[in-house]
Amino acid sequence: MSKVVLALQNGDSLMAAKISADKEMNGAMRILIETILCMYDNLSTRTLQLMREVVEREKAEEKLRLVANVFNKTLDAICITDNDFKIIDANPTFYQLSGRTELEILGKTLESIEFGLKDDKLTTIIWELVHAQGYWNGIVSCRDKRGNYSLNGLPCLQ
Repeated sequence: MSKVVLALQNGDSLMAAKISADKEMNGAMRILIETILCMYDNLSTRTLQLMREVVEREKAEEKLRLVANVFNKTLDAICITDNDFKIIDANPTFYQLSGRTELEILGKTLESIEFGLKDDKLTTIIWELVHAQGYWNGIVSCRDKRGNYSLNGLPCLQ
């Protein structure tokens, strides 16, 4: 179109300007323009995809922040392990109830931490469930590292 306008400004008729522009647009110039338009189309498409991905990522990050908040604020003791049952994270309640610090907990296997459970049958059942299901949940009264009992997060006397 710009070629037609330039030809019209030089005094050519509309028909002559179109024919002249069409001749000039053959060959390398046409290929260059088509390539640039194709690149622009690809860039526009990818930009829209990226914008959609950014929105989805922001939604996922918001959900992760919510989950982290629940994990850190819950009154239940929670620990997360890898496949070898080494603790990779625990919530503040877990540290508080066990009376142990992060340095004493992280990287240790669950089985290596003595929780003061005296009932071997209960311990066996818990570990069977952990190995079968990948998790266990329940309420247990056990001792922290100082030997104090706790039940549901509250110290208790025995």
